Amino acid sequence: MDISLLNDKKLLNDTMDLVKKERKTTSEILEHLEEIERRRLFCDLKYSSLFEYCTKELKYSEAQAYRRIDAMRLGKRIPKVKEGISRGKLTLTNVNLLSDLFKKTDIKDKKRQEKIVLQMSNTSKVECERKIKSIKKQEGIKDTVKKEIRQKDGEDKIRLHISMNKKTMGKINKLKGLLAHKKNYSTDELIDLMADHLIEKLENKKFKAKRNIEKENIKRSRYIKKKVKEEVYLKSNKRCVNCGSTFGLEFDHKNTPYAKGGNNNTGNLQLLCRNCNTRKSILEYGQNKMDRFINPTSLAKVHLN
Repeated sequence: MDISLLNDKKLLNDTMDLVKKERKTTSEILEHLEEIERRRLFCDLKYSSLFEYCTKELKYSEAQAYRRIDAMRLGKRIPKVKEGISRGKLTLTNVNLLSDLFKKTDIKDKKRQEKIVLQMSNTSKVECERKIKSIKKQEGIKDTVKKEIRQKDGEDKIRLHISMNKKTMGKINKLKGLLAHKKNYSTDELIDLMADHLIEKLENKKFKAKRNIEKENIKRSRYIKKKVKEEVYLKSNKRCVNCGSTFGLEFDHKNTPYAKGGNNNTGNLQLLCRNCNTRKSILEYGQNKMDRFINPTSLAKVHLN
């Protein structure tokens, strides 16, 4: 249809109808994302997170994916957010500003949050920012989380600006002094060195067998021998065997679940990330049963530690 042929009234009415449809579609998309996350369906497509699913499968930009997921999760906690979005009273941008306010301050009471949400209805981004600033000033609220600014700095570097307290900076300077006989480390080199040291320490603790001090598994229990952990960890290439993630790794009984008599032998264990492990449990035990146990941010059938 050539819209240039529409009369003025028809063009305006059609535009208003499209905007209403857009609001409804946005609201429905958030509902779908919530259900996909509840079922961990992105794991079936070998994505490690809802964010990865949104960017790679749905082709959202990182910013678009973040705005929708952040709004969906806030709406899950505060139903008035869902209502505001569906009725066009709240934009995704303003919902993200509200979410940021609740995350970084001591405003945790749900009724208080709902009251603030209503105050932001039918406001522009500038008005919303002004009201949020006013709320912080009136209530004497200070951010409890320091703001991080990430900026690309070449192909293999990311520039990160953070606020660090004096005590932490003092520890870094002390480490620089202790290592001064080896090399004059820059702060980023020292952080890299500390990260390597901590990774090695945690890997040794969680996956490496302690020779000659192996604890015997006399009775059937969830205890997994250190030697078995090490073998499974290396066999799984140190990552989730389903999606390849290295975040929140857990040991999973791949053939026979522990609850159904499965053993803790190498052949019955594999590494899964938390989301893929949760998805597998949903498929094994059913969504309704798992909903009673699953926390949106954590679930472990067998923890690594």
